[in-house]
Amino acid sequence: MNDVLGAVGTTLVELGEEWGAPVPMLQTLVYNKNTGIPGKGIDVFFVGKTYSQMTKQDKRRLIDDYAKDVYNYEDWPMPSGCMIPTISKMTPCD
Repeated sequence: MNDVLGAVGTTLVELGEEWGAPVPMLQTLVYNKNTGIPGKGIDVFFVGKTYSQMTKQDKRRLIDDYAKDVYNYEDWPMPSGCMIPTISKMTPCD
């Protein structure tokens, strides 16, 4: 799974560079079932932060912030008839 998530993360970074604005990290929504947080492989996507050296509580706060960015991002391409996930509910697309 790390290779897939790494490819997703790299693609989002490249897409953000192409668009001239960062794209939120979808891979922050994928958690390890035992720890409840993403694994250490996500560390390479946190510029200026050392995820692997943080406490679990600090990791949880950081991941929660990034997850909010994913859910609140308004530029995701949406096919017709889709549902937009939010933290508390599913909202129909316009």
